[in-house]
Amino acid sequence: MGKIARFTLAVAATVYIGLGAQSVLANDAKVYPGSMCIARDGASQGSAFYDYLWEDGSIRNSSGNIIWAICPIVRDSTVSDIADVDVSMQLDAGEELDCYIVSCTATGSTCDEEAGNWGPGGGRQTQDMTVPSAWSDGFYYLECSMEPGAEIVSFRVEEGT
Repeated sequence: MGKIARFTLAVAATVYIGLGAQSVLANDAKVYPGSMCIARDGASQGSAFYDYLWEDGSIRNSSGNIIWAICPIVRDSTVSDIADVDVSMQLDAGEELDCYIVSCTATGSTCDEEAGNWGPGGGRQTQDMTVPSAWSDGFYYLECSMEPGAEIVSFRVEEGT
């Protein structure tokens, strides 16, 4: 292989690798349906499972008691942190929704959280949450205390640099 061919190949490889790295570091937003959330505390095993309604892509508390839901937050790259989380909810008049974004070490041995509280209110609304700092190779999740009738419609997660 001649010098020009090797130089051309080296430049092409550098550009390819550079563009690939740039896409990992760029902001990356995803919107997840509330139906990705699951019942917390083993509620899916037994009668408490029926306190949750998964319909039209959302999760709703159909019981007469406060119940908890936990929602996954996907972190595509451990190079970047979760920059923003927005929760879209449906609340009837007087209902509240308390959510926590939790950031943990890879082993789950240490976690930090930031809380958000909305309501009492009525109708559909989207609220921005404060995100705790990330742990190297750690993970995040969203956990919400839902009053009777409260509904998590969706949540938007933005991963940034």
